Amino acid sequence: MNKPHKKIKVKPSNIFSFSYNQRDLEKRWLRGHLQGAYNASSDQQSSAFREKHIEEFLRNLTTPFFSVSPEIMKQFMIDYTRHHGEVLNATLVGNEMDMSTYAVNNCLSILAKTSMIRVLQPWYQELTKRQVKTPKIYFKDSGLFHTLLNVVTPEELRASPRLANSWKGFVLEEIISHYKLDDKDCYFWSTHAGTWVDLLITVGGKRIAFEFKCLDRPKIKPSMKIAVKDLELDHLYVIYPGEETMELGEKVTAMGLDQFKNFS
Repeated sequence: MNKPHKKIKVKPSNIFSFSYNQRDLEKRWLRGHLQGAYNASSDQQSSAFREKHIEEFLRNLTTPFFSVSPEIMKQFMIDYTRHHGEVLNATLVGNEMDMSTYAVNNCLSILAKTSMIRVLQPWYQELTKRQVKTPKIYFKDSGLFHTLLNVVTPEELRASPRLANSWKGFVLEEIISHYKLDDKDCYFWSTHAGTWVDLLITVGGKRIAFEFKCLDRPKIKPSMKIAVKDLELDHLYVIYPGEETMELGEKVTAMGLDQFKNFS
């Protein structure tokens, strides 16, 4: 298995910026949803709380129901952070970690049963396009994900190569929680040609899709128009770390996360 992540070297980032009104959003993203982590007096104390939570989680895995040692599972979790938000490829992961495909799937099954990860299922329907039929894997709590990455501060998060996928996982859970959706009602959609939506749901009889963009000003993409047409969407929302609402095209709107939650 690979070694734990090294401390991140902070570099300047101009990808996006949070306004003063969005400091709570930035804090929720960095620290996650555990009350002790969110309410900690400093980022360092929040990180220490999350580290203890992970250690306790691992100790509780030592039961007859789980056959993986805490040490192996912790290293697996650290190594798997590089695949957070990606379509599962157990063979590739196994080769990287020197594990069998069976062992990889066993670890993921344990993490799913204990609610550490989300297994987001693919949506597919009758289309001429080849569609992805393998699930995506996300760590459910952004704060725990950041602890596994050894990310403590907002500056380290901005410098992380996992920034974009971190945003996707965080917003995914926020939207699912906002609508109080069951796991079986949440999907992503992707084609082998590169068209996708990060989340596809049905609310009030309307089919709604989301893309999560970690950008200052998202723009309309051809793939968005294709998704609206092929999936017969009522609307596609692009959720980004900003406050301005922008109509990007027909049935495509960019909104900040909290603005969307207040609007919907």
